[in-house]
Amino acid sequence: AVSPLTSTGSSSAPAALGAGYKLSGTNPFGFHLLAVSFHLISTGLVFALGLRWFGVLAAAIAAGAFGLTPIHTESVAWISGMAEPLTASVGLSAGLAQLHTADLWQTPGKTARAMLWSIATFALYCAAYFTKETAVTIPVIITISDCLLTRAWKLPRLLAAIPAGVGFIPYLIARISVFGVWAGLAIHQTDFRLPRWRMLTLPHELYGQYL
Repeated sequence: AVSPLTSTGSSSAPAALGAGYKLSGTNPFGFHLLAVSFHLISTGLVFALGLRWFGVLAAAIAAGAFGLTPIHTESVAWISGMAEPLTASVGLSAGLAQLHTADLWQTPGKTARAMLWSIATFALYCAAYFTKETAVTIPVIITISDCLLTRAWKLPRLLAAIPAGVGFIPYLIARISVFGVWAGLAIHQTDFRLPRWRMLTLPHELYGQYL
């Protein structure tokens, strides 16, 4: 039998699918309602990012392009693709929390609030990684984009990304505990007979594909 975990590639997909089942049972309405809701939330978060970096008009164009682009049809329409909009909604929330944390670290007298938001950023990124491992690209993209667009390569803005890295540790521990190896490299080597030098470059290639 194929489980939700193996069929979607997401460790949180069973919870999302279970929520859909609670809403409407075997009727697909509940599942589609959740998928569309996650996509709408993600679209709103894209607007929030655009508003922060570019202004209202550019943010509206970016959100409209994100929400209506045909490339998302499969993820939103297919019940088994619910992990993608769920990952986007949680990951983008984590990205916005990271940016807000960076602002607080640069504001005098806001250290206590910055620490609280750092904890929130850690929790959101940790949840995003457990939703789907491709979320590991989000903090990289958010950090580089923020520094380039704001032209502020300042230490506080870079330190705000630390919770994203720390949040990856619980996921890494859980993955190794469940699967026994990281990223299934031993399986790749056995099934495809990859040379040893490829085993060293493969993780970087996979991360490049996620980006």
